[in-house]
Amino acid sequence: MASSSREVARRPEEDVPDPDSKWGWNGSFPNGGLAAGIFCIIALLAMTIGNHTGRIEDLYLVGTAAILAVGVLISIRNRRNAWRR
Repeated sequence: MASSSREVARRPEEDVPDPDSKWGWNGSFPNGGLAAGIFCIIALLAMTIGNHTGRIEDLYLVGTAAILAVGVLISIRNRRNAWRR
């Protein structure tokens, strides 16, 4: 039977299951980005060792590694200072 009031019938929040709960663990991998960044920096710097004669490739590899290093350092700084916010 429909009522004339404008109230919407809602279920309690505890009755609503998490849609992703059936797939298992839904957490994050907090150190994954840091590990991937460090791995990429090492891989880029390792690519400078080779049999190429030009130095332009080295400049791009070292520059990209430096940009990644700055990003990793900013990420580490933000993690350490997160509790202060």
